[in-house]
Amino acid sequence: MTIKAQWQINQYTITFDTDGGTTISPITQDYNTAITKPSDPTKTGSSFAGWDKAIPSNMPAENITIKALWKKLYTITFNTDGGTEVASITKAVGEPVTAPANPTKTGYTFASWNPAFPETMPENNLELKAVWNKNQHKVTFYNHDDIIFKEIFVGYDEYIVKPTENPEWPGHTFLGWNLQPETKMPDEDVSYRAIWDEAEFTITFDTDGGSVIAPITQKYGSEITAPANPTKTGYTFTGWNEEIPSTMPAKNMTIKAQWQINKYSLNYVIDGTLYKSVKYAYNTAVTAEPAAEKEIPSVMPANDVTITGSFSINQYTITFDADGGTEIAPITQNYNTAITKPSDPTRTGYTFTGWDKEIPSTMPAENMTIKALWQINQYTITFDTDGGSEVTPITQDYNTEIAMPISNNPTKEGYTFMGWNPELPEKMPLNGLSVKAQWQIKEYSLNYFVDGTLYKSVKYAYNTAVTAEPAAEKAGYTRYHP
Repeated sequence: MTIKAQWQINQYTITFDTDGGTTISPITQDYNTAITKPSDPTKTGSSFAGWDKAIPSNMPAENITIKALWKKLYTITFNTDGGTEVASITKAVGEPVTAPANPTKTGYTFASWNPAFPETMPENNLELKAVWNKNQHKVTFYNHDDIIFKEIFVGYDEYIVKPTENPEWPGHTFLGWNLQPETKMPDEDVSYRAIWDEAEFTITFDTDGGSVIAPITQKYGSEITAPANPTKTGYTFTGWNEEIPSTMPAKNMTIKAQWQINKYSLNYVIDGTLYKSVKYAYNTAVTAEPAAEKEIPSVMPANDVTITGSFSINQYTITFDADGGTEIAPITQNYNTAITKPSDPTRTGYTFTGWDKEIPSTMPAENMTIKALWQINQYTITFDTDGGSEVTPITQDYNTEIAMPISNNPTKEGYTFMGWNPELPEKMPLNGLSVKAQWQIKEYSLNYFVDGTLYKSVKYAYNTAVTAEPAAEKAGYTRYHP
């Protein structure tokens, strides 16, 4: 007979000693069966470095204990000094560390860490502080159009100071820069422009005794409409001593009329027939011709005799009272001759509405005075509050006193009203005016209180970024920040 042995497979156990780490359950299974490795344990403040012996791939024919090996962890923290947050790095001593992306900070460029970033984790915790270089940006001041007057460089958040010297532009008056007081440099290039007012210049007409021509006062560069030619009794206008410009030059000028004296005929007519004609320049002395002779019979002949007498026509004058407007030369001419109406007068701040009586078409048999009628113009002052509360425009008669209460000043959150640019005139100017509000940014206090007592007070301009102060310290206490 054959007798066969009967066997029962043994079971063995692998026990894990995690040396204070997270617990790993022991593995108990049949001899030589495949083993599934457990997850690595973790331990606060340490990094898992492996086991003191390798975990077998199959269950050995004995019980074994395997012990965890650990490396101590250290942390690198980053003080970005107001920059964007950088996450801390925690690793075991000697492990390689990779530098994080550089932080950013408005108005600054990251330079380095202090102390320098290590290549491997040191044997201690480490705090690195960001080192920053303040950004410098360009400030461009433009004269007019795209003409650069001056360029300067200003550090971020520093006050921008306008140039001490003023730009020049022929025919214009410099009013200032569109730069608000107490403006600080942003983190970018900026530009400002000069504010100009076109200067007014005057062309005066010296008519040398001719009819009055009102002077022309206009802004520099504006188109000029040449006036009608002047007239002068006994003379012909031949032009001006210099040409009237098409646009207003950047200077005042006086232009003088040029005249040529007229000559007229002194005609002697006898019995309807021209007897003699003599030319004389206007207003020169006349020498009378000897009287022509015609025989008058001493006794009446046997026919009709005609003896012709003559009349001299009268001259009359129409005088114009312009009532404060430009002068209108009087018209003196023979009775019943056709009258050419003069151009309408002008008056600063008024509109001509006509004459108090109609100008006749022919010279009447009397002298007369005609007076100009005027209507005062109204003009408007508008207010650009530059983001402030609205201010109602002022419309009133030319040259009347302007009364604007202080209560009508605009308001603007975070700013103090400094006045108008240009300043409000005392009286309503010709053609009105547009003025712009000038503002100064306000500063406010950010107060830090510790246990009810003021710890620190920091001034900040309205709407500027706030940098939190470091935590206050008090011996024997831990700061609580709800």
